[in-house]
Amino acid sequence: MKKNILLIITALLFVIANAYNGHYNSPGGITCTPYVIIATTLIAAFALSSKPVYKVLFSLFFMVLNDVLIRLYSGGRHDPEGGGWIMLSLLLGAFSSFLILLIAIYRDKNETRRGKIIALLLFPVIVIIYTCFFDHLGVEVMAPKKVDLAIGR
Repeated sequence: MKKNILLIITALLFVIANAYNGHYNSPGGITCTPYVIIATTLIAAFALSSKPVYKVLFSLFFMVLNDVLIRLYSGGRHDPEGGGWIMLSLLLGAFSSFLILLIAIYRDKNETRRGKIIALLLFPVIVIIYTCFFDHLGVEVMAPKKVDLAIGR
């Protein structure tokens, strides 16, 4: 139990460090996002001693927390292009994370086939729902300034 708490705190520190990096070094935080997602997924998948569903949920929690912190406090959020780069980094990390979880859950001999299937189906469903609803989180679309071109005004 104590080992699990220390591992969760370590994963949380990875996410917070990436958000801090993103705040002061905008492209660095966005670029490091897939690596942070992979690192936190490796911690959740192979180091935590829990059921596969909890491994998936921990992995998703850290992935979503990292994405929210990057979207709200990092650079690149002021236009749709920056939002697209953030989404690309998230999806690269999510794809890698799914492959890691697939390997970790497949290797778990204590879980039933039904539990493994539910855990593996839960991941893409939550990622799709999250990306559909929070795609534009933090994007500040600035309207162009209105210019009056009438002569004599």
